[in-house]
Amino acid sequence: MKRASVLIKHAELKILSLTDSVTKKDVEMKRLTTLLEDITGNMGAKS
Repeated sequence: MKRASVLIKHAELKILSLTDSVTKKDVEMKRLTTLLEDITGNMGAKS
């Protein structure tokens, strides 16, 4: 029974880590999307 608890705790920590990674990637993707939109918008304004 103790081993099952350890395995569950390990899985929960992995889920938290993966959730954190996805959240960070999402923030990074939004920032890069905004940057790219700004760059392409500026290029369109110069043409």
